[in-house]
Amino acid sequence: MLEELISAMKLFYDAQYSEAFDKFKIASTLGSGDADYYLGELTYNGLGTIKDYNVGWEYSNQAINKGFKMAYWRIAYAYQTGKGVEKDLDKADRLYLEAIETMKKLAEANDPEALGNLGSMYSNGSGVTKNEKIAFEYYLKSAELGYTFIQSNLALMYEYGQGVEMNIDEAFKWYKKSADKGHPTSLLRLGNMYLEGKGVEKNILKGLELIKQAANQNYSSALSKLGYLYFVGEIVPMDKELSFNYTKKAVDYDNDNITAIENLAYNYKTGSGTGVDFRLAKQYYEKNF
Repeated sequence: MLEELISAMKLFYDAQYSEAFDKFKIASTLGSGDADYYLGELTYNGLGTIKDYNVGWEYSNQAINKGFKMAYWRIAYAYQTGKGVEKDLDKADRLYLEAIETMKKLAEANDPEALGNLGSMYSNGSGVTKNEKIAFEYYLKSAELGYTFIQSNLALMYEYGQGVEMNIDEAFKWYKKSADKGHPTSLLRLGNMYLEGKGVEKNILKGLELIKQAANQNYSSALSKLGYLYFVGEIVPMDKELSFNYTKKAVDYDNDNITAIENLAYNYKTGSGTGVDFRLAKQYYEKNF
């Protein structure tokens, strides 16, 4: 079990999410609560697998049952947001209290996952008073320890000046560190920076290449972006069928992607890239309300 878990963790920190997911599955069947926790994280975020809050909650709960206390954070978040389980704010508050002590102890020992999770809690005001400055400090420590996922969050704070003075050069630097490992969120954001000439010389081909790398990992937001680009046909040739295919795949991999769902509904309503289907259009439009 330990060998499988160590292998999975290396893949996870190297942003090889699909391969990590498969390895964590093996470690989970061998009894690892750590593996269940990371399976939950991957499933909640749609990394290396289809995003599914219900399945993510089951993995996280399984981790708790096996004694992996850091998973209380994810379970609490699920109860706070109603993602994967019925919303229950009282239960969320109690579970956050269970999580915070464990997380702070791990953070003091420079555990990058705990540091990153504390950053997220302070960034969102989940279980603690919202404080973006403290969130930034936790994110920075985690990112400097090489946590690819959190490097992307840190870059976002620099890009929009959350908890720190806006610094596009620093945002670009951290997105690139994360993207170089293959983290899809960073690939998409870095691609957008190249498309817009934000913090770097404008380069349409480079931007598209990075976004397609993210889409090749079935990252819903990148698939949705390509669907939009091929629909409007401003920087790539207009291709309504290709636009529909990307948009449909974006929804298949994340049925909570509001933008992609609305665009897919429009496709079915107008027959853009597909046959007109008012029943499906209505179904997707209603999903966003």
